[in-house]
Amino acid sequence: MNVQSGRSNTRMTLERPPEPSRGLARGWISRKTDLRKNKWLYLLFLPVFIWYVLFAYWPMYGLVISFQDYNIVKGIAGSDWVGFKHFKDFFNDPYFFRLIRNTFLLNFYGLLFGFPVPILLALMFNEIRSLWLRKLSQTISYLPHFISTVVVAGMALTFLSPSSGMINVLINKLGWESIHFFQEPEWFRTIYVGLGIWQSAGFSAIIYFAALSGISPELYEAARMDGANRWNQMRYITLPGLVPTIVILLILNIGGMLGADFQKIILLYNSTIYETADVLNTYVYRKGLLDYNFGFATTVGYIENDYFRDPFPTLKYPDNDFKRFTELKGQIDTYVEEMTAKFVIGREPLSKFDAFVQQVEKMGLKEMQEIQDRAYERYKEMIK
Repeated sequence: MNVQSGRSNTRMTLERPPEPSRGLARGWISRKTDLRKNKWLYLLFLPVFIWYVLFAYWPMYGLVISFQDYNIVKGIAGSDWVGFKHFKDFFNDPYFFRLIRNTFLLNFYGLLFGFPVPILLALMFNEIRSLWLRKLSQTISYLPHFISTVVVAGMALTFLSPSSGMINVLINKLGWESIHFFQEPEWFRTIYVGLGIWQSAGFSAIIYFAALSGISPELYEAARMDGANRWNQMRYITLPGLVPTIVILLILNIGGMLGADFQKIILLYNSTIYETADVLNTYVYRKGLLDYNFGFATTVGYIENDYFRDPFPTLKYPDNDFKRFTELKGQIDTYVEEMTAKFVIGREPLSKFDAFVQQVEKMGLKEMQEIQDRAYERYKEMIK
């Protein structure tokens, strides 16, 4: 708007303030320009985004099952709400300590014995001066990583077979008796950790070998001029250069202490070695897919991944009761697994389901309940 004042012809201009929508319009235009400019990058990112939405964020809705008596027919919306019942049942489960102990120890031993091996391999590769020998050694160490876990488990079962396995054949040649590696609980952790080291050590060494390539050659040259031998160069230059990478990877490995290689365990274990082989993942599998207790299985999985902070008190069992309970539980679990498989594949008609339930009761289901009731009464007296 222009205003003239008398003779001086002085003109004062009042500018109109910018409309709020213009800023939004400029932002929208900028985003459109960015989208048009980087469309191929966004297209590459799209599958990753879809994967995370479908398999990482959308399944979070299913966590509500852990607070329900979930019925597959009624669905999540129609199932009855039970609150923290499944949490209390799990923390009072006689297998609670065994599951936590086995899960933790398998990961702890894997970290204790497996974490230094890639570092040592990388240092050994770095000291090999022959280029072709270094590449050959690296390739041989990488190969086990690309072998399927199913194949690795099959190889372990074959090599450690009590009758025809190569290891037991050698043991027999030395005059000793065969070892039933997969029927004696004390051997499982050794086998699990050993297979994990063999399969992953070479591939994990790539990260450390890449970190070694970032160390300046001038440091080694200066050390040689000062009279440092190969050992001192590794001690005072190579290892300090690896420390940042070692610390980061150690923190990442510690973060997964309650996780375990479910696929490897489920292929190797059986009911005779549950004492050392049964972990949270396998317990979720049995409760969810074999016992159809979806709410309880979801609770255990939730605890394993996110919740394990301050558990509820657990029931205490005398040694005799615990031994008897474990014996009955093992027998019933084995029978239930076998019969469930027969019902699913059609080898047993569904008309025999009532007889199956009665047989489970005869095998000691009521005795198990009595043992648990006695433990619960002791717990109530303890907290009074």
